[in-house]
Amino acid sequence: MLDFPASAFIGALLAAAPVSGLPVVGSQGQETADYRARLQRCVTGPAELALPNCLAIIQTLDAPDAAIALAYGRRGDIHFESREYARAVEEYDVALRMAPPKASVLTNRAAALANLGRYRDAISGYSAALALKPDDPRVLNSRGAAYVRVDDAESALADYSRAISLDPAYAEALNNRGVVRSALGQLGAAIDDFDAALALDPTYADALNNRAVALIRQRRYQTAIEDLTRAITLRPGYADAYFNRAVAYERLDRLEDAERDYAAEKNARGQAR
Repeated sequence: MLDFPASAFIGALLAAAPVSGLPVVGSQGQETADYRARLQRCVTGPAELALPNCLAIIQTLDAPDAAIALAYGRRGDIHFESREYARAVEEYDVALRMAPPKASVLTNRAAALANLGRYRDAISGYSAALALKPDDPRVLNSRGAAYVRVDDAESALADYSRAISLDPAYAEALNNRGVVRSALGQLGAAIDDFDAALALDPTYADALNNRAVALIRQRRYQTAIEDLTRAITLRPGYADAYFNRAVAYERLDRLEDAERDYAAEKNARGQAR
């Protein structure tokens, strides 16, 4: 198994479909205007407004399949945002049956599957999205994270590297590639990736924590402690950083400091180690 922290896993929800060129019903006049307004609220409104309007679109007898697909896709997004991932997948499945597949729906469905632990299914979903939109660095990054979960480091590194080549300022992909390289023992290359991510975003607490792990493996304990202290300052209650700093303190025989950080980690997690 690769040593890959959960904090580095990315399963992002893409933006809702654009609302220009909304599908129209066959009737005209006020009925059409009301339909357009409902569809607009379904696609762009907050959840409490979107859900009833999406249902109204689905129940409109002469609504085009494309409009019904938009409504189901939006309902999937709302369930995703509420962490109801199984329900989100069900909604996305209907959306994909109703109209030609959209890369955004395929990607969001894959992200829901990943959050359900169905990583191989997620990889298939991300691959389908990339077949439609092959140069999307965020989908590549997400598929790379799913490959990590099935212990396919080579494929993960290829996806992260491709994402970075498409978007050299993509700090998350740099961080994620660095984590895989660190787990594979490629510590110098990993630190280079974390350095690059932090040059783009000096407040990136995960990159600081992950760089510190590589530094600990290089026995550069004091430098690691400095990174971890910065990460904890940026994100108070960062349990992984407390744990890793405790390890670094132990290696320096600073046992009181280590015990304090182990206690802080336990408190941050809300449970015994």
